[in-house]
Amino acid sequence: METVELLAKKSLVGKRLDLAMVDGVKGLSRRRAKTLIDSGEVYLNDRRIRISSRALAFGDKLVFRYSPEQKKKKTVITIDETSILYFDHGVLAINKPAGLSSQAARKGDNLHVVPLLQKYFQSKDIDLPNLSLVHRLDKETSGVLLLADNKALAESLMDQFRQKTVKKVYHALCYGKADDKFAVRCNLSSINPKNGMVKVVQKSGKDSETSFSLKEFFKLSRLSLVECKPITGRSHQLRVHLAKSRLGIVGDKVYGDQSLSLGDELSALVNHHLL
Repeated sequence: METVELLAKKSLVGKRLDLAMVDGVKGLSRRRAKTLIDSGEVYLNDRRIRISSRALAFGDKLVFRYSPEQKKKKTVITIDETSILYFDHGVLAINKPAGLSSQAARKGDNLHVVPLLQKYFQSKDIDLPNLSLVHRLDKETSGVLLLADNKALAESLMDQFRQKTVKKVYHALCYGKADDKFAVRCNLSSINPKNGMVKVVQKSGKDSETSFSLKEFFKLSRLSLVECKPITGRSHQLRVHLAKSRLGIVGDKVYGDQSLSLGDELSALVNHHLL
């Protein structure tokens, strides 16, 4: 944490408190400044102030403490032996890390599951030219992903998913107190190509349904560990259903409540949604 002292000279006179803080501290966003003010961490002339719109007068002194945001190092995602959970009879199960796309986002994109797995197995003198995905996980979602080393087997496994003979269970860390058991059913739109979002719709879209149960509630942080059992398999289904239930997933930059925070220290450790 750093202690910042700002003296209102000519350039800051008449400015709103939050804007003066932004001008006075390199890298401080207006949103972060307002959060500091609202939480009572800013002092004006030695008195706590919670009014962001307060205009500064010449000679006013601001004092506050905050942690400068550190630039996150770009993580290089790889697949190695620790990623392989099962490989036998043509079936491959891996622990897909968060940040790795299940499939190519654009033509020529090789930073997704299949080519990385093929490269890993080639290093072990195993050639898997027909490796295929059986299902998908969102890029930021971690968990078990199934593949098959031939098209016929892949189609057979995909049919089991379609027939709902495969049971899927997810866990999500969410803001707020979840009910012990609850379910969500609604129609969801397809992914909007402009913003990548899925919406709850009334008269169109596809039916979606998930059952949820509370695994653990953490009183101090008011976070819920929720077990999610999707009955249907729509894009972004769990994230949208939890957001609809006012239980946004921690770290979800698309559907989560951006006004909620774990605090500076914990937020710095969360670089993807916790699903």
